[in-house]
Parts: sequence; C-alpha cells; structure tokens
Amino acid sequence: MQSTFQDLLSPDNSIRVRAEAAIEGEHARNPAAFADSLVMGLGSKFEVASLCCVLMKKYFLDNRATTVLSDTDLENLRNAVLSSMDFEKQPLPLLKRKGDVLSKIYAKLNKSEMLLAYLVQLSDNPEPKTRQFAMYVFEVLSEVHLTSQQLSAYKNDFMNIF
Repeated sequence: MQSTFQDLLSPDNSIRVRAEAAIEGEHARNPAAFADSLVMGLGSKFEVASLCCVLMKKYFLDNRATTVLSDTDLENLRNAVLSSMDFEKQPLPLLKRKGDVLSKIYAKLNKSEMLLAYLVQLSDNPEPKTRQFAMYVFEVLSEVHLTSQQLSAYKNDFMNIF
C-alpha cells in the first residue's frame, strides 16, 4: 500500500487514478488493513506521511466517513499517531497534520480535555517547534472541538501556552 500512497503524489494523472482506485478498493474490502497501512505511512517521508494523515481523516475521522471506528480502534489510532511524532526530526507542517488527526480522534472519544492537558505539558518544552505545535493544536481545538465551558475552565492553562 505504501507505493500506492506514493503513486497518489505522482504528476502523471493515470498513475494517480489507478492509485485512487486501489485505495478505494482496499478501504471497501478491508478497512482495518487499510487503517494499518495508513498508520505505517505516518513514519514515511514528509509527503507520504502528510497524505496518510489526510486519508486517515477522510476515511475514518470525518463526520461523513463511512467507516465507524470503535473507541478501542480510536484509542489504538491515537497511540499510533502519538508514537509516530518526532518533534526533533519531523517538520512542523507534518506535526500539524498529525495534530489535526489527534484533535479529531480526541473529539470523537469525547476526551478533548485530555488533549488539552497534553498540550499544556508540551507548552513547557524548551523546543520552539514543540511549543508551536501546542499552540496550533490548541487553536484547532478552540475553534472546532471545545465548548465555551471547557475554554473557560482551561483559560489559565491556555495563557501558559501563549
């Protein structure tokens, strides 16, 4: 499947069309194996890993996704995304993509406050990229996934991030 993900990035339209058909087919035949392929792709080079994040959202996390993941599946996916993150080696745009995926997973699990606690932890990190990631994901959470009560409850913690 990894070469299929690479083919989606091809400048040749016929190669991309074949790759899209292969992905649709794999998702329809075996969603669990497809999800595993996407998780494996998170450790690939930037372009493929970013694409895997987008596909993960499209096929499994979007409100219009046809495959519904159990809480156990979502927890496993969350753990895989978290373990794939490398603040020292990965570029910030890839980390942001992974942050988007995490925000959707935590929202589906109704555990956005757990992600907030993680972000507050990251905000104390001396590495600027780690703090930038925390600020970005906080912004995503505050715009899309948090209630006004949650925002009020964590106001002081948010001020630490900024």
